[in-house]
Amino acid sequence: MEKMKAMVYRGVRKIMLEDAPRPEIIEPTDAVVRVTSTAICGSDLHIYNGDYSVDDGTIVGHEFLGVVEEVGAHVTGFEVGERVLVYPGFSCETCEPCRRQIPMGCEKGGIFGNPTPYGSIHGGQAEYVRVPFAQRIMLRIPEGLTDEDVMLVTDMLPTGYFGAENGDIKPGDTVAVFGCGPVGLCAQICARLFGPSKVFAVDLLDYRLKVAERLGSIPINASEVDASSRIRELTDGLGVNVAIEAVGAAATFYGALMSASPTSNISVIGIFAEGVELPMQTLCMTNKKITMGLPIRLPEYIPKLLNLIRAGEIDARPIISHTLPLSEGERAYKMFADRLDGALKIILKPGQ
Repeated sequence: MEKMKAMVYRGVRKIMLEDAPRPEIIEPTDAVVRVTSTAICGSDLHIYNGDYSVDDGTIVGHEFLGVVEEVGAHVTGFEVGERVLVYPGFSCETCEPCRRQIPMGCEKGGIFGNPTPYGSIHGGQAEYVRVPFAQRIMLRIPEGLTDEDVMLVTDMLPTGYFGAENGDIKPGDTVAVFGCGPVGLCAQICARLFGPSKVFAVDLLDYRLKVAERLGSIPINASEVDASSRIRELTDGLGVNVAIEAVGAAATFYGALMSASPTSNISVIGIFAEGVELPMQTLCMTNKKITMGLPIRLPEYIPKLLNLIRAGEIDARPIISHTLPLSEGERAYKMFADRLDGALKIILKPGQ
C-alpha cells in the first residue's frame, strides 16, 4: 500500500508526523484530493490539549484545499487537476437526522479529523485526503486566487460570518469581539460587512491586538484594563449593541455579557471545553439575547465569501502568521498551542 506523510493523533499533546496509508476511492461518491495547503484550527487544539479526543491513529485537520487527484464514478463536473476547497464537514442527506435537517447527527457524516458517535474521520493535515460525498462538499477555487487568499474560507471566515449574522448587526451599531485568535479576527472582518460604527477587539496579547487594529478594530488589552468597563466608557456608558464571544471561556463569555447594552445580542462562536453558569436574572431583567452554534449553512456562506474576496471586500491574509512545510507540523502545533513566535494562523504545506 502506498504511503504518505500525515499529522496523526497519538494522545494528549502528541499529534505526530507519521507515514500513513495513502487514501483511495472507496465509494463511487468519493474523490481523492492532493492537499496543497492545510491549517491548524483552534478546535484542533482541543484535541491536542486533551479537551476531547479522537481515536488513536486518526489523521487530524478539517481546514484544507488542494488539487483533485481522482474522482469516483458518481462524481461529475470535476476534473483531475482542478483546484478545490473542501467544506470542513459533510453529511449523507439521506439518513433520518439528515431528513430532519440535523446534519450533526448524520450516521455517515461528521467533521474531518474529528470524532463522531460512529468513529473518527480522517482529516486533511496530510499529503492526500479522501473526500466523501465529493460532489456536494468540493468547490472550485476561482481563477486568480491563491491558496492564501482562500485558506480561511474553509472554516474561520464562515464561522466569523455566522457569528456576525447571529449578532444581527445593524448599520451604525457598536460591536465588541472578545478574542483575537483567527476566528475572532474573522468575526471582526465579517462584522464590518454589516455597517457598524465601531468594532472593539478584546484580547490579552498585544501581537494579536495589533493585527486587529490593522483590520480596523479598536484594540482593548484585557490584561491591562477591565474590558467591559472600558467598552462602556467608549460607548457613553451604554455598552455595545452586539457582543461576539470567540474564545470559548467563561471569562470572555462574561466579558461579552457585561459589555453589552440592554436588549443587545450576544453571539457565541467559541468552542467551550467546560460549562458556564448563566446569570439568568441579569438576562431576564435586561432582555439580552444569546445565540450560539456552528455554521451549518456553508453552501450559502462559502460562495458568498469567495465573491467578496474576489471583489476585494475581504482580505483575511493578515491573519496568516506562518507558512511552514508539513514536515514541521509538530513544531507548528506547539507554537500555536503555547502562543510562541507570534503564532496566529499557521498554514502547513504538504510536499515541502
